[in-house]
Amino acid sequence: MNDNFIRQFLKHRGFSTDIQKAVDEKTAKISEEQEMKHRLLAEAMTKQMVNDMMPMFRKKLESQQKAEEKPIRKIIIPGDE
Repeated sequence: MNDNFIRQFLKHRGFSTDIQKAVDEKTAKISEEQEMKHRLLAEAMTKQMVNDMMPMFRKKLESQQKAEEKPIRKIIIPGDE
């Protein structure tokens, strides 16, 4: 919406298209920088969440491994032979 306003304003004031092109490039660069900033922020948040959750995942895996390591007990019932 801001881009259209600037473009319309420049047209209305009679500026050449070169200035409009420069404004368009500048606004595109700003949005690319914001996108990169948001991606880096999301990456950092994801890494933080994974690091926070790792101890719980490790405990869960260890408890599962301990459960699997226990030998299965068989109950042998003497027959009527």
